[in-house]
Amino acid sequence: TLWAELGKAGYKMREPLDIPPETPTLLNEVVDTYIEEYDYTVADLAKMLCLSKNETVDIYIHQAQQLALIEQKAAIKEAERIIRTRHNS
Repeated sequence: TLWAELGKAGYKMREPLDIPPETPTLLNEVVDTYIEEYDYTVADLAKMLCLSKNETVDIYIHQAQQLALIEQKAAIKEAERIIRTRHNS
């Protein structure tokens, strides 16, 4: 009976349009934690997720401000690495 009802409503061919899309809040919190607490860069996240940098940004980095923060932290990390390398030489 359920299948017949679903068929009549057209749900076997498509989902109903009145279902709002879900927002993955826990996933966003996990990504934010890696960025803010562990200082991960986009490259770090991409490597961990086996994605390209562009895919990582498109899928997981939703705020321009957050992306700017990641890029700033990456630039600081690189500058610190260069300074350490020159200091140890």
